[in-house]
Amino acid sequence: MTQILLVIKDKELSTILRGKLTQKYGVEVIVKGTASEAISLIEILPDIDIILCNDFIDKAPVAGKLCDYLKTKQAEESRNINIAIIGTEIPNYPLAVSVGENPPYQKIIDYFGFLLGKEEKNVLEEEEKSEKEKADNAKAEQEKADKEEAERVKIEKERAEKERIEREKAEKLAKEKAEIEKIEREKAVKERIERGNARIEKAEKEKAEKEKLDKERANKEKAEKERIERMKL
Repeated sequence: MTQILLVIKDKELSTILRGKLTQKYGVEVIVKGTASEAISLIEILPDIDIILCNDFIDKAPVAGKLCDYLKTKQAEESRNINIAIIGTEIPNYPLAVSVGENPPYQKIIDYFGFLLGKEEKNVLEEEEKSEKEKADNAKAEQEKADKEEAERVKIEKERAEKERIEREKAEKLAKEKAEIEKIEREKAVKERIERGNARIEKAEKEKAEKEKLDKERANKEKAEKERIERMKL
């Protein structure tokens, strides 16, 4: 009969597993409290095929000590014993796996059922596959979000660049317009000054001509007056 050895600190879990594994798979479940007790039992019981243990019990190493012993046993007797560890640290032993830090008892039962050839699916592999799918999906979602963000940043950058070009273009046009308006104002001022100077020059010319005519007329009148005076004599 296949035997399963439990070396775990959770007494309630030990009781549940002992009852359910025996009832479901017809195996004998043995409970021990320390790694040393478990090793002593393995030495005399050849039918122990599966071990469930904590990585530590009351700070004493359990999983590491058992795996070191099982490596020696495997080399000496070609005896392969599967060891499932409640914890995250996995010692260097080919048949050691972690069932997590606080695994539900059904997960342990289903995994042991797979090791016993009673269950088709390896619940740990299925869980790992599911976690991988979740991680892959999360990665895909993140990559999608990153791509969308990169596209948004690109669009925003292009929009900002377009606005900058349009702004510079508008500023250039405004500057050119202001320069044209300045030139036109200067031209208009110059033309007003030229027109004003032309009016002044014309007025001065007209005044000079009038003064000349007035002087000529006065001279004629004076000469005529003098002529008349001479005739009177």
